[in-house]
Amino acid sequence: MTKQRIRDSIVSTTSVLAVVILAIVSLMVQNTAEEWMSNSNDVKLKAIEVFDMVQLGESNLRGYLLTNDTSYMQPFSTMKIAVKVRLEDLKQLTTDNPVQLANLAKFVETSNAKFDLMDRTYRAQHLGDSATALQLINNELGEQLMDSLKTIKEELIEEEDRLLLERRTDNKFFLELSLLLLILAIFLAIYSIYKLYRRVGPLIDSLNSANYELQQSIAEKSREIELRKKLEARNRQLIDRLTAKNEELNHFAYIASHDLQEPLRTVDNFIEVFKEDYCDKLDDKAHQYFDFINGATGRMKALITGLLNYSRLGKSRGAEPIDLNQLLDGVKGNLAAAIKAKKVELHIGEMPKVVCMKTETAVLFQNLINNAIKYTAANVRPNVTVLAQEMEDRWQFSVADNGIGIAVNHQSKIFNMFSRLHGDGEYQGQGIGLAFCKKIVELHGGSIWVESVPGQGSTFYFTISKKLKDEAEIEQNTAD
Repeated sequence: MTKQRIRDSIVSTTSVLAVVILAIVSLMVQNTAEEWMSNSNDVKLKAIEVFDMVQLGESNLRGYLLTNDTSYMQPFSTMKIAVKVRLEDLKQLTTDNPVQLANLAKFVETSNAKFDLMDRTYRAQHLGDSATALQLINNELGEQLMDSLKTIKEELIEEEDRLLLERRTDNKFFLELSLLLLILAIFLAIYSIYKLYRRVGPLIDSLNSANYELQQSIAEKSREIELRKKLEARNRQLIDRLTAKNEELNHFAYIASHDLQEPLRTVDNFIEVFKEDYCDKLDDKAHQYFDFINGATGRMKALITGLLNYSRLGKSRGAEPIDLNQLLDGVKGNLAAAIKAKKVELHIGEMPKVVCMKTETAVLFQNLINNAIKYTAANVRPNVTVLAQEMEDRWQFSVADNGIGIAVNHQSKIFNMFSRLHGDGEYQGQGIGLAFCKKIVELHGGSIWVESVPGQGSTFYFTISKKLKDEAEIEQNTAD
């Protein structure tokens, strides 16, 4: 059905085009005929003008002979030039008609002979030979030349009249044909448009329906976009407020931890003074109480120091490309005493160069390696392996150990601040090392997690984004 519609449309369109082309050709032929008709009229007019000018020249010459007034001869030379110009025009107008060219040749020859005779007459009169001048003007040759000129003029006009009759007939035929073809083209165009509308009408209705649905969809999408913009603006406001609150919280943590140092130092100082002044008056139980107090204030001081350092994370700036191989050499130096004491087997793979904050990244690796050494059973030699793996948009690092492991129900808690799974007597620490690690990783656009089996060991994984290009992104991560 579709092929038939396409075929009908092609036939209708081709028919209309063919008729239109024929009409246009007919109109062009008609225009050519009209040009030829105009050409014939020009030939007739110029032939008459040439004859009239020759005749007027002879009349002026007779006036000169009768009155000897030279004013009669003033336009004579101009007239001769005008006759030559019109004869040249006639030649251009009749160049495609051999009959007219032959007539024109005789016309030129006769007019030249007539003007030559008039020139001799004028010279004779001008030289005072009036008798010769009168003889020349009254000579039968002059009358014969004028009669011949008149006859040739009429032959020229008669030939053009014949051509005009033919061309008018042709012009009428092509005019009628053009009108007929145009009427036929208009009829075919109207019929084709009607047929096309009958076929395309349902498609137009379908397109209108689809257009209406599209407009509805666009309106709905516009409402969704407007709502999304409002939500984004609201989110930006919330982020700004959260950033401000986060800055206030960090500032508070810094102030609180800084100011709490002073009362602790006061307590320590007074205990030392009290022990020096009353040492010999205290019994063993009192000394034990003072030891408890010293231990508690020491732990408090360590916690406050940890809180202060936590609030300072991300404030050092200085993000730059760092060779982690060199950085880990420094970490090994910092942990040299612990590594030697426990005879640790530390294996570090080839490390990449990444954009990061040098100090914070060193703290990250040092805390994870230190934990791997510290949380190992007493009769087990620590074995720690540090590796790097390149991903599409990030670097993934792992720190694996053969330590005591972490129970599954505790793995989600260990990255919280002050989260400890063991008592003070078992393992030293304040429970903030992994919280440090989490914050440092997040500053670098990454994440941290652990996979562990109790009694077999743990592997800590963390990532650093490759897209971290400058300090502005670190500041954004700090704000987030």
